[in-house]
Amino acid sequence: MKNKSKNDLNERPSFMKWKSHTTYTIATLSWTMGLTNIFYIPALILENGILDFFAGYILVMIIVGLPITVIDIAISQYSSKSVVRCWDICPFFRGAGYGKVIFLVLFQVYYNILNSYVLFYCFAPIPKFQNLNKDESQYLGGNNHDYSNKNSTFSSNTEKFWYTEVIQFDRRLQYLDYPNMKLVGCLFGHTIIVLLLNFRGINFLEAVLPFLLGLTIILFSIILLVTNTVPGAWNAIANLLPKGFNFNKLLLWSKEEIITDVFKNYLFSMGVAFGGFSSIAAQGSFRKPVYRTAIWANLINFLTSILYTFLFANFLEIIRYQEKNNRKIEANHNGNDFYYIFTEIPTAFKYFPGEPRLWQFVFYIAIYIRGLCASALMTSTFLGIIYEERPKLYQNPRNCSLVFCVFIFLSGCLFHTNFGTIAGPLTVSIGKDIILPIMIALQVISVLWIYGMLRFLEDLHFMLGFAPLVYWKVCFTLTACMVPLLSTKLAVNYFANADLTSFEVVLQKFILSFILPWTPFMILVRVIRKKKWNNILGPSTDWKLPINLESSRKMFQEIHCTQEYLYEKHLIQDKIKKYE
Repeated sequence: MKNKSKNDLNERPSFMKWKSHTTYTIATLSWTMGLTNIFYIPALILENGILDFFAGYILVMIIVGLPITVIDIAISQYSSKSVVRCWDICPFFRGAGYGKVIFLVLFQVYYNILNSYVLFYCFAPIPKFQNLNKDESQYLGGNNHDYSNKNSTFSSNTEKFWYTEVIQFDRRLQYLDYPNMKLVGCLFGHTIIVLLLNFRGINFLEAVLPFLLGLTIILFSIILLVTNTVPGAWNAIANLLPKGFNFNKLLLWSKEEIITDVFKNYLFSMGVAFGGFSSIAAQGSFRKPVYRTAIWANLINFLTSILYTFLFANFLEIIRYQEKNNRKIEANHNGNDFYYIFTEIPTAFKYFPGEPRLWQFVFYIAIYIRGLCASALMTSTFLGIIYEERPKLYQNPRNCSLVFCVFIFLSGCLFHTNFGTIAGPLTVSIGKDIILPIMIALQVISVLWIYGMLRFLEDLHFMLGFAPLVYWKVCFTLTACMVPLLSTKLAVNYFANADLTSFEVVLQKFILSFILPWTPFMILVRVIRKKKWNNILGPSTDWKLPINLESSRKMFQEIHCTQEYLYEKHLIQDKIKKYE
């Protein structure tokens, strides 16, 4: 068998390419519709109010969100390179690509833990505890309880079930104890499903994703309709919408701390810095509509966040109306914001028409399928990176999938202990405040500063066949300035305001030491190997188009904006070969 040339590495095998534009779009939407904007964003909206939160969210999305999504998709689509190799555009910061991969693996371990919680709740029989005032303070955890308060009590049977039967957190035990075997079983089942979805590359995943997306839409629609028939649900709209419009209150979002908070939650919700968009784009064709894909991804993420918020608000208002309970959700921003989905919402099912267990299953299976799609795409992203770095492994995709899933499962077992109850939320907090903003800032600096914004816009012009609108040029200019500043501010605020135990400080340093040092290390390697600054900062020799388009790109650059070199509108297949 002949060895592949270096140029052949751009060509992916058929089982690592999206064959349909529809499934490519669905994969992009599935990436941004995972558990992050189900678990975390609604909690922030329920705390701050829908108008107050989304005033800042829309501002961030329009000015910097859309541009960074376009950058993440475009550089991989242009070069057919994934999370690590796309940094050939600026090898000086290639270490950020390796940092992304490590954080992606770490986050997927915790993400699978969240999926195992949801899968467990699909079938969990929540008992009706009789004595809710009994002292159970040793089990208490999360954001609504004081560990040191011996008089702490549970407010409901669902809350007691979560802390005593599910996470089983006990401050008296060591950080490593025996995992909850029921959750380990759910984690094992989830891992098997993810393995099967990736066993044949993305071919099977491509066939299943449209069905799974359609199923979740149907299930969530049914639940939303049914909740609106239960007494008390309509109070949710009245409580979420502002009583009166106050323009001065709206201006609060111009404050620096508010914008930075929205910025980090936007990145986390969209998943724009995890590498998923980059991997999906690298597996697509050269002519995919980048702007349209970025707009749809942001719009769907925005709309689903609103719908999930109204749905969860309906559940909470049903409980308050039926039980005269005025308890409110408080987002503590430490990674445990989602606990109310397990401690509060199950109480509402007994007020639904019919069998409560049936509605419990429908609700949590809908959430689980959303998480399953994103988890399968995370696995596909990592495997795509491995295949790109080690092309010989293309021959054994099943073995690679099996090894990675075994690693994820064994690591996940550790997170189903006391250690995971602390490490998981801390990982989310570090990712939101430090890692994701820094990765995005380095990507913006690499593309818009070092590679050059005008050069990047010209590449987009060549790839899509029409010049970028003035809106994109203005937003790219603002993004080049705002994103590094916001990312720096977030990191400074995190270290200044972090209130961590000694164990959490050690764990924080351990996580950061595995991810962030890759960037300065690769910079040092680059400086040692190269003597000229042009070779250090400029694109590497591996940054190139697919072979059949190289001469066309050169001609396009020489005769820029000449009519005969422009492409037809929405052109998908390459028709420029005749000019070579």
